[in-house]
Amino acid sequence: MYIRWRYKLILLWLVLIGLDQWSKQMMDNAGRVFRNYQFVFSIPVPLPVMYAVYGIIIVIIIGYLGSNYKKFTVVESLAWTLIAAGAVSNIGERLVIGYVKDFIYLFSGVFNFADFFILLGIVLLFVVRGKLKHVPAVK
Repeated sequence: MYIRWRYKLILLWLVLIGLDQWSKQMMDNAGRVFRNYQFVFSIPVPLPVMYAVYGIIIVIIIGYLGSNYKKFTVVESLAWTLIAAGAVSNIGERLVIGYVKDFIYLFSGVFNFADFFILLGIVLLFVVRGKLKHVPAVK
């Protein structure tokens, strides 16, 4: 049973990365891309520090996933797939072209689909782990 889910999640991971990269390319072709050379939330951080933080976070996440993935529920696996797809797409783009393409202007920031994948994955983890279960519904 779990093996089938693993292949579906890998396929979803690839589709999400493809969707993010395709959307960025389409918006870049239309001249609507903001080139983000900064760190998360456009925080100005020296490049070596940025890559060091990325590396540390990736090692921690891979270690955690490697030792716990068999215990995950389907929703937790989906959440980590979303987080991994967003992270790989953005970090890979930064490594290849030196910046991340953002094009969704929302409030005072500029985002891309990968950012939303990561955010959605984090929210799903909080919901599954019970951190958001006691939040009253908006009427």
